[in-house]
Amino acid sequence: MQAVCNDYKKGSLREIYFSPDPLIISVIYEAEGVNEVQLSVKKLPMVEAGLLSVQIIQMGPMYSFEVLFTPVTV
Repeated sequence: MQAVCNDYKKGSLREIYFSPDPLIISVIYEAEGVNEVQLSVKKLPMVEAGLLSVQIIQMGPMYSFEVLFTPVTV
């Protein structure tokens, strides 16, 4: 948990969520790219020990919201 706390204090780890069923821990990192997140996550002790599997999904703004505010021309 110390490694997670350190990432949080640095500002790179923004959010963390837990689901008991199914057992899932989701963390939201803010970074310049996927490589930066991979470097941070692989240093986490539970990942290093092979106790957690990791799936990194790159996310970004949802630009389709603009459709809601674009005037419709007829």
